[in-house]
Amino acid sequence: MSGDSNQLWQQCVGQLMAEGQCADCAVVRLRGGEVLAAAEGGVLQHLSPREVRLLLDTSRDNRRRLQTHGLSLGGVPVAVLRDQLTAAGGAVQLSMDLRTKRQPSQGVAVYRTRTHLLLLMGRHGVGGGLLHHRAHQMALNLHHAGA
Repeated sequence: MSGDSNQLWQQCVGQLMAEGQCADCAVVRLRGGEVLAAAEGGVLQHLSPREVRLLLDTSRDNRRRLQTHGLSLGGVPVAVLRDQLTAAGGAVQLSMDLRTKRQPSQGVAVYRTRTHLLLLMGRHGVGGGLLHHRAHQMALNLHHAGA
């Protein structure tokens, strides 16, 4: 991966963190589940390839299991509030709203582009809808930047 790409991802994370709504965020490459950029000191920098695979597994049994038992992100257990998998323009898009199971609970928004996954964990009191909207905006910006 080029230095310019690494810089783009780090700028994305830096911008999201500077806005003050996120407590943590990460950009993950779909192929291989590699964390390309993440907020320093956050749990999302510790996302494992296994967690990413589980998050992206489209099998009906897996989706049901996620709804029932949740999953973990960077080792933090989360519950699934909304799981929307749709085909758009021939590409599968994944967007989810999650909530940490630890107290006090935090919202987590996940948004999938063609090649990357954006994960935003909100500060306490920041709603999942706002996070999801921000993740969608950032994904569009990345798309227009050629990422």
